[in-house]
Amino acid sequence: MKAEKKHSAENINFMVEILLPVKAYVALMAEGGNGSVQIDNLQVEKVEINIDNGVVTLKSITAAEVSAETKNGQLLFADVSGTIRGRTGNGQIRLSAERIDRWPINLSTGNGNILVYTARMPANATIDAQSGIGNIIIFASRSSRTGKWTDGNGENLILLRTGNGSIKVERR
Repeated sequence: MKAEKKHSAENINFMVEILLPVKAYVALMAEGGNGSVQIDNLQVEKVEINIDNGVVTLKSITAAEVSAETKNGQLLFADVSGTIRGRTGNGQIRLSAERIDRWPINLSTGNGNILVYTARMPANATIDAQSGIGNIIIFASRSSRTGKWTDGNGENLILLRTGNGSIKVERR
């Protein structure tokens, strides 16, 4: 896990890197004010990150539940498996994964785009997207303000919300 903090008054930057031994963990929780958080290569039951201002980057995480929240800043999820919840007041949310149809996903931002990239088309999911101001593109199908897409039984809900921004879900 890495945490970075910048202090502009004294022009001081510092980064803290915490290396955890390889073993099974129950939970990883981090709270903070200003600064970015990056977590890589972790297997745990629950991840919960809550910061005021900064970028949250989660890569190669396997968990039952993953939650990241920031008032101001981007949320980046890459190869995260498990139930995913991401919220930011101001900032883009980006999720990229091999599959997005195995667990519920709930992503919301007040101001910012939501981008979801998957290697495989979902086989059993419902994508429910809403934007106050912005376009919605779900697998090349364009709509404005609301979009819904279901495949299979639609068992896993992918809920995407932005007040001011666009939403894009595409295969890569």
